[in-house]
Amino acid sequence: MRYQRILLAAGLWVGVTAATAAATPGCYGHNCDGSFVDFGGTPQGEMIDANTWESNPFDGQWLPFPGQRTYNFDLSLLGNRRPTITIPFISAQEAPIVSGDNYTIGSGNLAEFWYNPGTNTLTIQNGTCADYFLYLAVTAADTGTDTTTPATQGGD
Repeated sequence: MRYQRILLAAGLWVGVTAATAAATPGCYGHNCDGSFVDFGGTPQGEMIDANTWESNPFDGQWLPFPGQRTYNFDLSLLGNRRPTITIPFISAQEAPIVSGDNYTIGSGNLAEFWYNPGTNTLTIQNGTCADYFLYLAVTAADTGTDTTTPATQGGD
């Protein structure tokens, strides 16, 4: 009788554990499948001053940034100038400014990015399985500054 109770308890524990694991897949389901989106080539995004491009209005709806989403941003509106400052803001809300200023600067796996100088594109990825919304601001050197050739040190 005692062994039957132990076997019954063990069977119940295994059943509850298996049901819980099936109901909450975490990153084992398809919630962490990646996607790739080209953005900015039509053109999307806009210049907010002579040197700063934004992906979407800061006080509007931000871009969906689900887990493993990769955006390839076309920065041709910057006129072949290399970005000097890139700030990715993320939020759990689609319109964080309207909803009470719930946002932060994305860093680490939340906003992995690199610049592709030959193509005027910036690529950013949400390297997590969590869903967020994204606003990207990119500033390039002033239009009066030559950024095509790196500065050299020293003289002739």
